[in-house]
Amino acid sequence: MLLITLLQVKNVYYMTNTHQLFERQAPSNDSQAWKDDNFSGLYRGSNSTFLAAYWNQDFYRQSQQLVVLFQEEGFANGITQGRYTSNSLTSNPWIGDNFGFSQPQGFTFALYPIAKRNGKQMMLYTVDSDRKLQQHEYTISEAVLDPGTVIPLTRESETDLIVEPRSPLAIAVQDNQSLYTADTFPECAKKRPLTHLIFYASRDSQRLILSAWNCSTGFLDHTPEIKPLQKPNTTYLALSAVNDRAAGKGVIYVMFDPGTGPQIEEWTVPPLAGDPWVTRRTVNTNFK
Repeated sequence: MLLITLLQVKNVYYMTNTHQLFERQAPSNDSQAWKDDNFSGLYRGSNSTFLAAYWNQDFYRQSQQLVVLFQEEGFANGITQGRYTSNSLTSNPWIGDNFGFSQPQGFTFALYPIAKRNGKQMMLYTVDSDRKLQQHEYTISEAVLDPGTVIPLTRESETDLIVEPRSPLAIAVQDNQSLYTADTFPECAKKRPLTHLIFYASRDSQRLILSAWNCSTGFLDHTPEIKPLQKPNTTYLALSAVNDRAAGKGVIYVMFDPGTGPQIEEWTVPPLAGDPWVTRRTVNTNFK
């Protein structure tokens, strides 16, 4: 999981074969100067955990929140949020918070904000024991909570979307507010204006599925829109989204294996619903 912050650094989060979770950081313009950062060694993940990370900064208040989600050893049937917060006066230690719901071990999850400018109001996507995609809304707290504090959920809904436990899952976003008039603009979109584009793999991992969600229409299948980019006889291995909410831009990195070894493509997220998806480039890789 890679994050690039306003401080012009990039962070990578990963788990070692001893289940230790690590954070490595380097200047965004120098890929040779990696070093361990404060998150390293604080937590141990379960054997088959996914990782999800998100960083938010409030320029006006000079504050930031950095969160890493994982399934923790000893709490493998739930999700733990490692959270770092700071402002112009205080830098707080990493705190581990728990979500108050069950998440089967090894099942996938992802998160992204629901508003364009409020980067602390999050939508968390998980998969339950029936393989149904779940949607939870919560707020990243700036307060320093006691370790193990249960994070309150303000909204929760179950979908009919079936996601396999080890499927990759990624969330891209669109801002489709310009497609509405003053008379047709949904009331709910005043607080939840973004459309979430939810990517995951089919049961056999031979194709990707795209479902779009917004507060007024709910979940709609948009898989035909990405059909021209998908390849036959291919196994889809991993997904990662990079979104710029303010600029309304985003990309999806797709790792796949056509039978000759893993490859990565970068897909450009269309700025508006109905615009075409395109492959921006193939990323050079050297997997061994």
